[in-house]
Amino acid sequence: MKKNNLLKILLITFFIAVFLSWVIPVGEYDNATFISGNITPVGLFDLTLIPLTVFDLALPSIVFMLVVGGLYGIINKTGVYNKMINDITSKLKGKELRLLIIMTLVFGILSSLVGLNLAFFFIIPLIATIFLSLGFSKITTMLATIGSILVGMMGSIYGTDISYYLNRYLSHNSDYTYNTSIFPDRIILLILLLFLLVMFILHRGKNDLKNSKNKNDEIPLYEKNDSSKKSWKPLFIILIASFVLILIGSFKWDDVLGTNANPTPFLDFYEKIMGTEVNGFPIVSSILGTIPAIGYWNLPFISVFTLFIIILFVIIYKIKGNAILEGFETGIKSNAKLILYIIGSNLVLAILFKNGATSNFVTTIVEYLMNISDKFNTIILSFTTIVSSFFYNNFSVLVDTLYTPTVILTGATVELRFLASIVIQTLYGLVMFIAPTSVLLITGLGYFNISYKEWFKNIWKLLLQLFIVVVLLLIIVTIFSM
Repeated sequence: MKKNNLLKILLITFFIAVFLSWVIPVGEYDNATFISGNITPVGLFDLTLIPLTVFDLALPSIVFMLVVGGLYGIINKTGVYNKMINDITSKLKGKELRLLIIMTLVFGILSSLVGLNLAFFFIIPLIATIFLSLGFSKITTMLATIGSILVGMMGSIYGTDISYYLNRYLSHNSDYTYNTSIFPDRIILLILLLFLLVMFILHRGKNDLKNSKNKNDEIPLYEKNDSSKKSWKPLFIILIASFVLILIGSFKWDDVLGTNANPTPFLDFYEKIMGTEVNGFPIVSSILGTIPAIGYWNLPFISVFTLFIIILFVIIYKIKGNAILEGFETGIKSNAKLILYIIGSNLVLAILFKNGATSNFVTTIVEYLMNISDKFNTIILSFTTIVSSFFYNNFSVLVDTLYTPTVILTGATVELRFLASIVIQTLYGLVMFIAPTSVLLITGLGYFNISYKEWFKNIWKLLLQLFIVVVLLLIIVTIFSM
């Protein structure tokens, strides 16, 4: 296995943030007023506490990735997974590039519409195994999965991780709903970004298929085990149906379909169902227990849901006790290395959370940059977003930090608010392609065992193309917004 420099990159990024905490004072916004505090450096004792803070912040992500590892460990023990991959890949011979394009578009569009992007790792091991078995390289496979998700973030339309927070902070109307958030600009942006990504991946994919060595790559969470004569179709159907259910459960239906008269139709329906009683006894809620309503699923619940899927596979394929423990343990061990990467990508955020979510030295940097001009300036906001995105891997905290100076400079002008949201959204997504603080990126690199240097070397041309498209769009939107 080749040496990976990810942990080195993460530690360098961490100590840069530690250094900045020694030279830049803490700042925060209070009632639209910036308050400058003292320099609060990260000391030796803080260095021992920060990993605990990170573990607390990243616990849902860590548990989810371990459970996913256990899921695929059990799937390998069904004895049909290897047969399923072989049958699928044999039927796709000659259609490899078509599949690559379709899945890239599917991941990008779903990310744009749904969000909660780490949950895509429920299905990524399956899709990645198919791609790698067909002969595509790990870089191409990661671009078609993680890369398309990141592009979906850049062109987010309804995504929980992006659009929800933008609409909440920089809403275009007083209702904080999604109903006015689909603009031609966002749709056009998503189409252009996905087009560039598809063309880039298509070129790489053609080269991959000419190189037979790619077929010998080690595939994560995949064992060659043909021990069962049972059909693999139930396995495939349940995996796909479960992923679709996760998407449905994570999509903010109430924010899309809600009205002033009934802002939470799905939540109201859920409460009626759960409140059903028989002779005064809450029968439904007692049987099902605590289940979040459709549209309110999160990673902790998805982890529990995944455990039920594991149990279902154990029953269907009659996996014995020792095989269950062995498969679950093997899968968890395979994904255990990702814990270090998830923790490492959250170290900087933990430093910033030392004094509070938005009371830190990045807020001071944001205040300085945004006040270079006393009027709204697209270039200044763009540069500020790029800089602060390298520190914040949590989009809600980023928007919360940028909110006050952005609102002050844009005033009540709807066009400027929309322009600001496009700037923040697109550039944040672009930075997540290369930032060592990007949880999705670092987890993906760790999963595929791709070094940071190798990743940047192979995608810098794509990044440049994406950046040019974003800049051109921002110029056009700025012209029509001013």
